[in-house]
Parts: sequence; structure tokens; C-alpha cells
Amino acid sequence: MTQIVAANDAIDRLRAVLQKKYGTRPNIRQLADQTPIEVLILCDADMDGWAVRVKSLPQAATPVNTIANLRRMTDEELLRIPGLGTRRQELRCFCPKASGGKKG
Repeated sequence: MTQIVAANDAIDRLRAVLQKKYGTRPNIRQLADQTPIEVLILCDADMDGWAVRVKSLPQAATPVNTIANLRRMTDEELLRIPGLGTRRQELRCFCPKASGGKKG
């Protein structure tokens, strides 16, 4: 129980830092490629454990550290991320696949 509370406290602290920098509900599509992937915890996802899933992305076999990493990943690559799998559509809703051009 203590570990769950500590994990939730850490996520709450991270959320506060991100909100200060990016706002309460940032438009992910407009953020620069180098934006840290953790900004996705600010999205209004209707998914249990959303913040935990987002925080696990940098530890995936193919690390997802930035918005650019996610934009360039194929759906097949996303399917291979443990704990995400078929929920990749939720990620794509907030951060669509790149269409080819680079964003600063």
C-alpha cells in the first residue's frame, strides 16, 4: 500500500511540474518534437493507469522518451510495448503518427 501511495505522490509531483511548464491540457500536436513523453499524463485519457503507462514508455525495449519518438513509431512497434498494446489508439488520439515533416 505504501508503494502505491508513493508512486501516486511521484506522479502528482510530476504532473504539477508539467502543468507549470505546458499548461493543464496542452495541445500535444503543437508541441515540439523534443518535448518529454511524460507530458502525455496531462491528456484527459479515459484509461485506468494512464499516467503509469505513460511513465513506463521510456523503459520500453524501444524507448519512447520524446514526442518525436512516439510520432515516428509505427503501430506495430507500439503493439510490442508491454502494458500498452491495443491501447495505442489512445496514444495516437493525442499524438498522431508523423506525416513526414520535422517539427522543431
